[in-house]
This record gives sequence, C-alpha cells and structure tokens, in this order.
Amino acid sequence: MHGHHALPSSIKEARQYVHRGDRLRIGEALAEAFRGGRSWNAEYRVVQPRGHAHAGETRWVTLESSVLRDPRGTPVGLLGVTRDITVRKRTEDSLAERNAQLALAGKAALVGTYAYDPKTRRSRVTEGFVALYGLPENTTEIPLSQWQARVHSQDLRLLEAVRDQAYRERRREYTAEFRIVRDGEVRWIEARKFIKYDADGHPKRVVRWRGISVAEIIQRKLAP
Repeated sequence: MHGHHALPSSIKEARQYVHRGDRLRIGEALAEAFRGGRSWNAEYRVVQPRGHAHAGETRWVTLESSVLRDPRGTPVGLLGVTRDITVRKRTEDSLAERNAQLALAGKAALVGTYAYDPKTRRSRVTEGFVALYGLPENTTEIPLSQWQARVHSQDLRLLEAVRDQAYRERRREYTAEFRIVRDGEVRWIEARKFIKYDADGHPKRVVRWRGISVAEIIQRKLAP
C-alpha cells in the first residue's frame, strides 16, 4: 500500500481508518511532530474502507514523512509515503509467539540455552536455563562466576579440561555431563556446547560459544 498526503484535512480524513487501538498513540505522536519536528515516522494499524481490496481487514502500515511548514514555521501538513507491512508484522508476531512457547516448554522440561561472551565473561540465559539452575526468576544474564559457583567442585576442573581440549582441537562442538548443587541437592546436567572462533581460527581466542543444558539426567545416573 502506498500513498502521499500533504494537507491537514487529508490527515483528519485518514484518521477514521486508523485502528481504534492506535488512534491515541498516533494522535499524540503526530501532535509532537507538529510542535517542532521535521519528520515523522510511524507504524500503526488501519482498517480498510469499503471498496478497498482489503475492505474490513486490519492491516499494518509504516509511514515515512516530512512535516511541511509555512514561512512562519507553522505546520501545514505532511508529505510522505505509506507502505503496507502486514506480512512482516504477522511474521514477527508469529515468531514472537513461537519463541514464547519454546521458552515455556523449555522451562517446564528443564531445557535451557545460553550464549557466553568471553570478553565480558557473562552469559545470556533463557527461562529454561534459569529453572534448571534454580536462579531467581526473570534472570536474563549471569556472570561466569555465578555459574561456576553452582557446578560441583569435583567437576569444575574436569569441565575446564574438556573445554580446553576442544579449543586445542578447534572443535566446533562438544558434550559434557557434570553435577550442579542446587538447594543443597546434587543434580546431574548434560550439556552440548557450540563454539565460534575468531577470524584467525585461534582456539584460545573464542568469540562466542553457545550451550544447551539438557534436562536433568539424575534418573539415568541413578539407574542400575
């Protein structure tokens, strides 16, 4: 969908097609742009009128416009272009819903993922990871020391040795099983780690590595 507009009257006329849920937001943003802005960009929903190819359907549009002013600086309208971005917005919504479902599933099944940055020595973690390690709810990032504090003292050095060997061999991934101590109880964890190296491929200068701490395997460990 494309359109051009330059007069305030056309803006008022167009407002009737803006989705009710967006009218207040768009009206306030437009007023702010008229007060002193030179341009105005926005994304909002519209409900197409009768006779339109998408009559009665809610569509998303993006607007890129310039504020037109008279010699005294008074705003007299907008000049811009609108584009239909419905497909993009629906894709974004679908992905957001899917990610939310995966996060809930991971939390319930105690399957978590993380991304570790060796420069900051911090990891971004998912809800499943938080549940798996018994971290406070809404935790999204932890320092390496916080993870190390939860690993069983007898396993930490072994994990470091396995990691260092993977670096030396320039492996892109490896798996490990180890224990953590959570709420005074020992639990087994199975993890699969994916490694990304720097442009030189040097194993000691790891740019980033990701891991999946898979559901507790304590039952398997205790099985005869």
